[in-house]
Amino acid sequence: MTSFLNLITCIIFFVSCSGMPPKELSIEAGKWELTEFMGNSFEIKDKKITIEFSVTENSVFGFSGCNTFRGSYKTGEGNRIELSQLASTKRACLDMEMESRFLEMLQKVDNYSIKDSVLSLNKARMTPFARFQLVKN
Repeated sequence: MTSFLNLITCIIFFVSCSGMPPKELSIEAGKWELTEFMGNSFEIKDKKITIEFSVTENSVFGFSGCNTFRGSYKTGEGNRIELSQLASTKRACLDMEMESRFLEMLQKVDNYSIKDSVLSLNKARMTPFARFQLVKN
């Protein structure tokens, strides 16, 4: 009888766990690649625009299309985020407009959300400024 009760307990445990939602990703989950910018699909074949967050250093860094950038960030309740002290290398490229717009956008965001391995950087309750896909290693 005891082994029967143990078997039933195990079955109930495994059935109840199978319906659990997947673990939510954090902003520090890895490298995020830009897929949408200001409501438009975004793709560059050669060099991808990326962003990463390091919780140990509270730093944000990535590649903005021509140059690399680095700064600091802090998060708060309700998925609030503030990016500050952003600086980038000063390489000259043929088309700097997208990079300038991207770096300006980073300084305006005030919250983020993550759903299905997609990071959205937002301002208030407006349409997301940018969406990023988590890069699988």
